[in-house]
Amino acid sequence: MYTLSLGFLTGTLALLLFQKLPSLVLLWVLPFLLLALWYFWRNLLVRAVCSGLIGFFYALFVAQTLIDQRISPEFEGKTLRVTGTVVEIPEKKNNDIRFYMNIEQARLLDQGNIPISYQGKTKLGWYRGAPEQFATGERWQLDVRLKRPSGFMNTGGFDYEKWLFRKGVLATGYVRKSDNNQKLADAATWKLDSIREFVHQQIKSKVDNQSAAAIISALSVDVRNDISDDQWRIFRNTGTSHLMAISGLHIGMIAGFALLPVSLIWMLFPSLYLRLPVKTAALIVGAVFATTYALLAGFTIPTQRALVMVLFALLALFLKQKIPLSNILVTALFVVLLIDPLAGLSEGFWLSFFSVSLIFYLLGQSYKSLPYKLLTMQILLSFGMIPVTAAFFGSASLISPLANLIAIPWVTLLVAPAILIAVLFLFIAPALSDYPLAVATWGIDYLLVFLNYLSNLPISVMAFSELPISLVLAAVLGVLLLAFPRGLPGRWLGLLFIAPLFLYAPEKLKQGEFSLSVLDVGQGLASVVQTQNHVLVFDTGERYSESFDMGKIVVLPYLQSQNIKQIDKLVISHLDKDHRGGAVAIMRKLPVIQLISSVPYSIDKQQAIQCKIGQKWIWDGVTFQVLSPSEDQQGYSKNDRSCVIKVSNKQHGLLLIADIEKRSEQWLLNNEQELLLSDVMLIPHHGSKSSSTEDFLHAVNPNFAIVSAGYRNRFHFPNVKVMSRYEQLGIPVMSTLEQGEVRVKFPVLGEKIDIHSKRDEGRYFWHR
Repeated sequence: MYTLSLGFLTGTLALLLFQKLPSLVLLWVLPFLLLALWYFWRNLLVRAVCSGLIGFFYALFVAQTLIDQRISPEFEGKTLRVTGTVVEIPEKKNNDIRFYMNIEQARLLDQGNIPISYQGKTKLGWYRGAPEQFATGERWQLDVRLKRPSGFMNTGGFDYEKWLFRKGVLATGYVRKSDNNQKLADAATWKLDSIREFVHQQIKSKVDNQSAAAIISALSVDVRNDISDDQWRIFRNTGTSHLMAISGLHIGMIAGFALLPVSLIWMLFPSLYLRLPVKTAALIVGAVFATTYALLAGFTIPTQRALVMVLFALLALFLKQKIPLSNILVTALFVVLLIDPLAGLSEGFWLSFFSVSLIFYLLGQSYKSLPYKLLTMQILLSFGMIPVTAAFFGSASLISPLANLIAIPWVTLLVAPAILIAVLFLFIAPALSDYPLAVATWGIDYLLVFLNYLSNLPISVMAFSELPISLVLAAVLGVLLLAFPRGLPGRWLGLLFIAPLFLYAPEKLKQGEFSLSVLDVGQGLASVVQTQNHVLVFDTGERYSESFDMGKIVVLPYLQSQNIKQIDKLVISHLDKDHRGGAVAIMRKLPVIQLISSVPYSIDKQQAIQCKIGQKWIWDGVTFQVLSPSEDQQGYSKNDRSCVIKVSNKQHGLLLIADIEKRSEQWLLNNEQELLLSDVMLIPHHGSKSSSTEDFLHAVNPNFAIVSAGYRNRFHFPNVKVMSRYEQLGIPVMSTLEQGEVRVKFPVLGEKIDIHSKRDEGRYFWHR
């Protein structure tokens, strides 16, 4: 089983070697591989290779099918009338609804209501005229506009396209306001998602404390939409986010609950003992209870793993055989991959299996006594998860051993049982559910007070820059060495393997060098200039909502990945929201020494210094000069009064430009022409037709230019005619729309400019 499971996993992960998937024609060789696997069954090497190849082809088939089913580019942005069923539980906030629809039929309204070939899972938002009553399982007709799955590509950032691919989403979009939007059929009450939504709504109505209600819903039906950002911050800082996932302990507890009703029934009807032993009946009912709960909890990857392991444990009890824990784990691994061969792309997959593997490893060690063993296991488990969480999320809690020492038994012995009893009562005696819900609420309130105190300690969490995989693997090995029983030689060598993880920092620039990163923030601009010891942030992107803030989800993760602890100058070129939106989130997280803006502006009581011509400073041998605006531009538009900054060393120049248009370009030609010559420029106003005049481009004469624009943005930036102008002048253009984050290194010792594109270098087969 080890060879089959691990070979299968290796094969599914081999897909990551491809930016584009190989041809499915290769699947024709699969029957021959199966034959070879059968014939050479006793040959370990052949079994491993064949298992890997089967896993690879299985994952390839599933991945290619998902990609082929995505909506065709020719239908993007056009009005479609779709019919389908709402799947999963909708997320409702204020008057907006975000939901998934399994589309069955689609018609193109723009061209005579003709049918098109698109079906499948679609992520939609309904922002205007959304109905008050909207539930999973309902069948609707909606007028929508869709686009292919797309997201931002940045160092340290969240891969939204991968997340959509993992969820099987074939398109995203929004519902248009229309009289034709109508419900066609109510939800069937017996369907699983409808039952889950019923539990979720009952919890929300019965628990007045919404903070507690959100956590109860997460622990009962795996609905986490209502957990606030502040609660997630507390869980992350204390290393207790795993408590919000349905664990094997919870499912095992549910299976154990079967013993009570079965024993009671057998006591009332003694004749049942003659037909079926009570232990056997309890194991069967326990398996049913555990499976039902896993389905109710959304059947996520951690839940799948937990269910398989619990069922195997029940089977071992039924057969009265001792099955090694490692065998149960690798069987669970195989079953999870059989259900979803792309599960290895999920962080939850690795966190779940790694944590359980570490627990089993620690259980195999010998310690003095049970209390000492439990305490040591908890500390080592919390410490052992640091490398993995640091690699996936860029931070790890240093206070997690203490937090989990209290939180795990508190949730396991008090909160979780109360929630499970409450859910059971919701179906058999709803009025009685109020009492266990009150107990769960009380337990959660006190837990949050304790965790909030720990999360606010200065040493609670440590941020990591982007880590090489070699350091992560070395740290994991170090944890395993530390877990050796006392007295064994070499145990403390584990510290030598772990230490580099905490000491690592990206290589610094040399004196006189500087770099530019134009971040992929969609429609807007956010860029970072670094010298050897200083950082300038030029604009911060858009802020669409509390949870969709470019400062929070793009700029801050990038700065953290570069081990940047403070910003020396934050420049807001002008006050358009797509340039200043992320500033508040950034300033609340990192100290900003100086705030600069083209107009009087303050953020969190810090007043901006006005950006104006003549300002100049030198950092680490790199010169920064403000070229615009000037006092004689008072009557210009806010776009034309945007800050323009020239960055240069002894060999290269960079022109930082935001939304200036023809009028400001002409002013710069008249007043600062000798300073415009640069190797690299940011294209003015995202490539709008109101900018990038030919005379201005001749004066700058860049080796290449960079434009920041969003996928299918409503302004249709960059303008086709403007881009052709750059092409005619022989100026290559890199676009965040196509390349994602663009990073440029400007050397100082006669070397060429070094250019990197995140989407090109970090592209995988699921990316557009």
